[in-house]
Amino acid sequence: MSGKLIVEWRYDSLIPSHKLPQSTNEAVLQLLGQCLERLDGDLHNYLQSKGYSTREYAKLSITGLSAFGQPPEQVVKLWDLFLSHGLHLNVLAAVSRIWLGRDIIMSGKE
Repeated sequence: MSGKLIVEWRYDSLIPSHKLPQSTNEAVLQLLGQCLERLDGDLHNYLQSKGYSTREYAKLSITGLSAFGQPPEQVVKLWDLFLSHGLHLNVLAAVSRIWLGRDIIMSGKE
């Protein structure tokens, strides 16, 4: 089974096919939101309670391949990882970046 089929199978197991988003970006953002919810439900609920949708807090990371707000050396290493192991790792990079900022986010400081 190819890597693409494995990713699609895992994605389909998270979201029923009748609820799949229309665009790839929307699908990735929905998957990111579900990953964050499973990793840290409190953080996900906090962001939702403040009115932040996944689109608002993660779209720039997803569409920019995690290039924003990081030193260029780290971006190059991330891109090397994405190119060698798959762009789907961008979702994990975005989730981990949000999760690492959890304390700042939950404290309400901007």
